[in-house]
Amino acid sequence: MAQGVRLAVLDLPTVEQLQDPGWLEMVLRVHTYLGVAVDLDCPRAHALLSESSSLGLFNTSLYWLLMRDDGSSQPEHVIDSNLSLALGLDTELTLALNASSGRPLLYDVYQTAPPPWGRTFAPSMNLHGKPINWNPRTWKLDGRTNLHGLFLNATIVIQKYGNNGWRPTEPEIIEYLTNYEHNYYDTMTKFSYAVFLYGT
Repeated sequence: MAQGVRLAVLDLPTVEQLQDPGWLEMVLRVHTYLGVAVDLDCPRAHALLSESSSLGLFNTSLYWLLMRDDGSSQPEHVIDSNLSLALGLDTELTLALNASSGRPLLYDVYQTAPPPWGRTFAPSMNLHGKPINWNPRTWKLDGRTNLHGLFLNATIVIQKYGNNGWRPTEPEIIEYLTNYEHNYYDTMTKFSYAVFLYGT
């Protein structure tokens, strides 16, 4: 079976239609996309991206390509100041600055967590003297394992201290979670904690 690229070009709705709630959901029901390309120089692009952000569409379900002719801005500044998008570690978003040139500057854009807790990162995809690497497993996901000092909060429920009316100290909880002498108590909690320690 021959494989190819299926391209759908849609005009953005009018300003009046953009005010109607659910217009983007209606478009996505009619058409199925793998990738969405947006020209940031279009005056209605901000409304499209704002609606997409509120619907949580910046994840692995769609591949986004945002293009801008101006290449003078920092990529993080374009995302944070101009667009205020809700991105995550699973975001598939490429920003192309200086897009109309023969060789645009490409950036892989993601956030470690929503602001103010996380921040936006946009490592360059144009490596000097090398072709662009499109393999997501070798550079994208491995590079995103560095959370750049992001604090993680975790909540667990343990039975040992559940009903006696006092709150254990942090060292007591850590000692309990790492003690496997009685591993039939809070088995999954202890297992999850061990996996978390191994992953960090």
